[in-house]
Amino acid sequence: KDKVVVFWVSYLEGQQRVLLFTQDERVAYHARGKIDAEKSNLEIFLSIRGIGLSLVNNTNNIGVTELAYVSANDSAAVWEVNVAHKWKMLTLELASWIEERWRLDCKKAQMKEYVHVDFGRCLLWN
Repeated sequence: KDKVVVFWVSYLEGQQRVLLFTQDERVAYHARGKIDAEKSNLEIFLSIRGIGLSLVNNTNNIGVTELAYVSANDSAAVWEVNVAHKWKMLTLELASWIEERWRLDCKKAQMKEYVHVDFGRCLLWN
């Protein structure tokens, strides 16, 4: 089977982040020169709920034409419990409460005397 080598470079062009894929090493090397000015001493981690990718054609004379757009978004968390060897969804209220405790990185949680959760051992009991 033939193998294809693809080079990629991510750089800023104005306010736009560009992700370049090419099979030409010279093009990738030239584009990499653009990021030399982007060196920073700060690193930031960002968590996003969705992402979009736009495929554009800017080789024609009439300007930039968007050819395709695809996006991915997260879905709501689903919490289930195994009762008598069957998985059952929790109520929306209980699932929301558990999800909030999970996002707050709680090790254990308790809703009055109604429900106890141990996230470390993956246990839920009442």
